[in-house]
Amino acid sequence: MATKVKTRWPGIYAVGDRYQVAYRDPAGKQHWNSCITIAEARSFKSKIEADKARGEYSMTSMT
Repeated sequence: MATKVKTRWPGIYAVGDRYQVAYRDPAGKQHWNSCITIAEARSFKSKIEADKARGEYSMTSMT
């Protein structure tokens, strides 16, 4: 497995040629999502955080 390298954005790590986003669900359980570009990773992280803030977060909303 490739090593996770921190990026300048908290919760986003470079792994090989992809980026992994670490986030927690409202219950506090940590999850990971893999993205191809840093822009996609940042957008995903923002969407998850906004959904949690609005109370609209659900695991099915990510697919």
